[in-house]
Amino acid sequence: MNAKADKESELYKAGIALQKHMAGVLISSNKITGPDMKYNRAKGLAVYAPKMIYDTSYDEMLVSRDTLWDDFIKWILDKEYGVK
Repeated sequence: MNAKADKESELYKAGIALQKHMAGVLISSNKITGPDMKYNRAKGLAVYAPKMIYDTSYDEMLVSRDTLWDDFIKWILDKEYGVK
């Protein structure tokens, strides 16, 4: 935390609420991979995005319906893709 932060600001309070939500609900696993363990205290959210092949099962996911996740992945793989 930033010692100089205004702890009474709405932005600061929203940030704290987001951190608590991520740590308590959103982040289901905290794993470090690879030989470089210096990031073992890192906290945050990473999302796997395929590099080459689109898996059509993304089309059926509820998260795709609610957030257009499948369209995002299609766009990552093909910059000319337009949201449908």
